[in-house]
Amino acid sequence: MITPQSSGEETGISWAGDNDYFFVKGKEQTLNRLKELGLYDKVHYLVNAYGQYEAQTNLVKESLSMAIISAIITIIVISFFYILLHVLYFTHFRRTIVIKFISGMPNLRIHRRFIFVELGLLLILLPTLTIISNEFLYSLFVVSALWFISLIILLVQMKNFENGQINSLKGE
Repeated sequence: MITPQSSGEETGISWAGDNDYFFVKGKEQTLNRLKELGLYDKVHYLVNAYGQYEAQTNLVKESLSMAIISAIITIIVISFFYILLHVLYFTHFRRTIVIKFISGMPNLRIHRRFIFVELGLLLILLPTLTIISNEFLYSLFVVSALWFISLIILLVQMKNFENGQINSLKGE
C-alpha cells in the first residue's frame, strides 16, 4: 500500500528510521481507502495531525509557563535571602557601624568591605547563573536586580543612622 517509492523522496528520512507512525494528508480519504482495501483492521489508529500539533503546542506552552513561574519564584527567593543577608549584616555590626558613623567616617568607607564582598559574590554569581541558565541577559537581570536591592537597603540604612539611631550605643 505505502512504500518508500510511492510516498516520494521527501519521506526518505521517515523510512530510514524506526518510526511507529507516518503522516498522510486527508484523514477521511485515508480511512475510506483503508476500508475499501480491507486493511482498516490492520491499522492501530489514525490521529488528526492538527490534534497532534495542538497537543505538542500545549506541551510547549505548559513547559514555558512552568519555566517562567520557576524563574519568578527563584528571583523572589534569592531576593529574600539577599535582603536577609543585609539585615543580618546591619543587625550584627550595628554597634560598630554607629561608632564609626559618630566618629565622622564616611558611609561608603564604613561599608567598604561589605560592598566589596558583595560585589565579589555578584561577580561570581553572574557567570554561574549564565552557565546554569544558558541565558546571559536573564543572569544579568538577576544580578542587576540584586545590586539594585543592595543599594536601596544600604541607602535606607544610611538614612536611618543619619536620623539618629544612636540607641545601639546604649545596648538597645
